[in-house]
Amino acid sequence: MRDVIKRIRQFLWNTLLKRIRLKDFPTFRKLSFNKLRKTAASFVHRKDGGEVAGMFLAHGRVVTDDLLERYAGRNFRSVFKACRHWRKVLGKMFARVADPFPASDKKHNPSVTLGTIKRMKELRQQGMVINAIAAEVGLHRATVRTYLDK
Repeated sequence: MRDVIKRIRQFLWNTLLKRIRLKDFPTFRKLSFNKLRKTAASFVHRKDGGEVAGMFLAHGRVVTDDLLERYAGRNFRSVFKACRHWRKVLGKMFARVADPFPASDKKHNPSVTLGTIKRMKELRQQGMVINAIAAEVGLHRATVRTYLDK
């Protein structure tokens, strides 16, 4: 079961990286999921210590007392506190986007990334016609028109 989860996680991570490199940033570094996981654990370890980092990573036992493991569940309060802290710290980085996941009842195309929309608007401001923009970004002219009209 653990191996299946690992393969699924790797597949999803690689799919996300490919989409980012294909759609928005061709020079985006290709790093493994474990690099992201290790970085997150390092942040938690630096602020909250090894035991919390071990629970954050969900590694086996953190405490060596067998009776404690049998009679009491782990207190994940410190892990949640660490996650809240890093959400706050990293939130500054994402604060530039007013609403990253806007609720909309309109049909939208999830394959059109924010970077592509930005590129379409830049090209339109440069005076390009919709057909040329569509050819440039690889979308149908109706899709380009829809996103430019928003």
